[in-house]
Formats: sequence, C-alpha cells, structure tokens
Amino acid sequence: MKPKNKSEMKKRKKKNVELAKELRSVLGNEKYSQLKDLARALRNGDVTASSFLEECQEMKMPSTYMSKMIDTIPDEAIRKELKRNVNGSTCLIVIHFHHI
Repeated sequence: MKPKNKSEMKKRKKKNVELAKELRSVLGNEKYSQLKDLARALRNGDVTASSFLEECQEMKMPSTYMSKMIDTIPDEAIRKELKRNVNGSTCLIVIHFHHI
C-alpha cells in the first residue's frame, strides 16, 4: 500500500488532508484530538487493535468513515489486524494523521 512515486504520494497526502478536515468538522476539535492521540498510541504499539476499536466505540465515532480510515493506514500489519478485529464494529478508525 506504499505509494510508488511522488505523484501518488501527493495524491494520497491530499486525500488524507481532506479527510482530516472532514473529520475535524464532524467530530469537533476535542474528539478529533483524542482520536489522534489514540491513533498515535496504536502506531506506537501502546494499545492493541481490539483496544483501539473499543475506545473508538466508547467515543461514539461514526461508522461511515471506517473503510476510509483503514485505507489510510500505512502499516500493513496494523491495517490487517484492524480489519480482522472490526467485524461489524461501528467505530471510526484514524491512524495516518501524524503525517498531516
């Protein structure tokens, strides 16, 4: 899932920036900030995928962004683990916003 060239990288970054703006608008600053912190903890290995998903559910994140968020995950292992753990979950997944 890594970009193959600079053009693809720019396109992905633009898409992620647009998604980040939309999420901030939908969630509000406080929840968006909490979600970014949680995503950072997941990337750093401080929380498991299942714990991450539970936290998302507790935050009452909209499910409409699920696949969009999973697709932004640069780490294939984390992406696969989240997909395995989602199984109909209604949480929002944000991982990639440390690049924005």
